[in-house]
Amino acid sequence: MRLLLTIAFLIVSIGTYAQRPRTIFTNDRDAVALFFPNTIGQALTGSADFTFSYNGESPQHVGIVQGVRGDRSNLLVIVENGDVYSYRLAYKKILDTLNYFVSKTERIGSEAPEPIFPRMDSLPKIEAPIRPNPRKVDVPRSRKDHFQKFSSYQLEQNTEKLKQSRKQGMVLRLRDLVYDRTEVYALIEIKNRSG
Repeated sequence: MRLLLTIAFLIVSIGTYAQRPRTIFTNDRDAVALFFPNTIGQALTGSADFTFSYNGESPQHVGIVQGVRGDRSNLLVIVENGDVYSYRLAYKKILDTLNYFVSKTERIGSEAPEPIFPRMDSLPKIEAPIRPNPRKVDVPRSRKDHFQKFSSYQLEQNTEKLKQSRKQGMVLRLRDLVYDRTEVYALIEIKNRSG
């Protein structure tokens, strides 16, 4: 019975240890570099107190993270082959490590779910795929159309203010920071109450 309890305890301990992401400490003076085994495809931080920069135009293996004093946050990075990496971000005044080399074993999963069942070749193949009618699909034709649809959708959302400033009857509110692909949009509300 003791052996069974010991084995169960070890399995639970290993499982909880494997779920703890690595903490990366940053500050506002030093640039902390993360080197990934594959080129970076997407990345986002959970808080405006931290920024993660990488070259989206010509993908590279390196990204730079910086932060200001504030609450802890997280960083999620998806590399070109679909591997997903997750880290905690925390502010520290004096940094011990400025470069992190990420190994493939640190990945938390894959962007595309792995198949549960093995591939079955015995299924009949569909010869003529069904294609949607292009007239019925509402696809933005240009970047301007995409931006108009994206911004009108964001304006319809009921978001709480993140920050507010008042001066001489003018009210400036930062409603939200929205991430779309590799761009960040600030949803700002301005009210003139000066008379």
